[in-house]
Amino acid sequence: MKYWKVVFIIIGTIYCLSACRQPTDEEMYYKAQQKISSIESYQCTAKIYIDNGKEEVEYIFQQTFKAPNLYRLEVTAPSTLQGNLTIYNGKTAWVYHPSINQVWKIDNFNQSQEQMMFIGHFLKNYMTSKESIYEKETLEGREYFVFSATIPGGTHYFSQQKLWVDKIEMIPQKLYIYDGKGNIRFRVYYEDFIYNPVLEEELFHLSRP
Repeated sequence: MKYWKVVFIIIGTIYCLSACRQPTDEEMYYKAQQKISSIESYQCTAKIYIDNGKEEVEYIFQQTFKAPNLYRLEVTAPSTLQGNLTIYNGKTAWVYHPSINQVWKIDNFNQSQEQMMFIGHFLKNYMTSKESIYEKETLEGREYFVFSATIPGGTHYFSQQKLWVDKIEMIPQKLYIYDGKGNIRFRVYYEDFIYNPVLEEELFHLSRP
């Protein structure tokens, strides 16, 4: 009888140890990659800092994306640009300035700085680039996976992108865009990130008064 009690204790201990085993970094990375790769749509507030060579300027946008290539970007700050809207419906991109009721067409949205600040654009680069890598980084006590990808056909100002994803919550936190010399040109911070909301395609077609 004592023998079976010992066997049960050993089996129970092994089971508990297995159940309590922490996943490896490789397993967590795989889950994080699967999570962000599953993005069919998202919405968030994006705080964007642009280095124009003299100073760094802050903009705040409401950013909306729907796969495979629908984008909507609405300025909420600064107040002088509030309400400015950039929309790409997969074929044509438009910029609408409500304060002067003017519309401009963007002929090459695929290489525009607006598109490069979307996670959807980054994911396309990351999945297709042969130079894509990932690493782990700790910032202020929190661990992140850092996904890096080169920008196809990149220019001096748009050479590489890096995306930080929270290791535990698996939510994108920030995106940096680097120039050819490794200098940070754009910093994008994502807040109130929502995975896969249901979005109507009308959001990505320009309508104005």
